[in-house]
Amino acid sequence: MPEVHLAIGNRFTQFKGAAAAYAAFADATAEQLYTEFRNNLSRFSSRKKLPTTKKQFISQYVSELRDFNTAGVVAAHHGTPLSKMRQDY
Repeated sequence: MPEVHLAIGNRFTQFKGAAAAYAAFADATAEQLYTEFRNNLSRFSSRKKLPTTKKQFISQYVSELRDFNTAGVVAAHHGTPLSKMRQDY
């Protein structure tokens, strides 16, 4: 089974989006992940159509989770991978 890596940032403001400092950190993380993607494609899950731009990469591989602590507890309670969580949980 291939190794799976997940980068999670946990500083999301629920009502106004990411706080400015967190947004800068998240952007830098996405940039680093995109660089890693271009250099080591095998470290990322395959897609039917691979992204060719940073914007496409972010839309396919990066997402924000609101209140990760709650999402993590609910995912564990339900035995549901975070990638399969629905918004209404």
